[in-house]
Amino acid sequence: MTGGSLSQCLSFAGIPTFVMVDPRTGEVINSKARNAVMEDPDGKSFPWKAQPAAGLSPSTAGDMQENASLVVFVGDKVSDDLKQTLLQIGAEQLEQARITETDALRVFWATDSPITGMR
Repeated sequence: MTGGSLSQCLSFAGIPTFVMVDPRTGEVINSKARNAVMEDPDGKSFPWKAQPAAGLSPSTAGDMQENASLVVFVGDKVSDDLKQTLLQIGAEQLEQARITETDALRVFWATDSPITGMR
């Protein structure tokens, strides 16, 4: 397999790219694992499966530039109920994208805290 066909198969264009692949099935676990590793350097959430929704941060903000996104501004803090609702919406979007083999709508919440490093 050539580098070009690998990038097409795993749907990436930039370097460096870190894609998590299930060794048993060959299924992509997370096509943006680089962001996940940056958010979790101790590996507590390994194997860094794609999250259905996330708080907006410099490492997750890149997804907004690459995919259609829903950002919910929540003020000082996201409530547990709202977080669960956003996770459910995100999970439904990931499942639909898996079935249709398209990009999922990315779901984020953002607090009033300033996020540095975003363009």
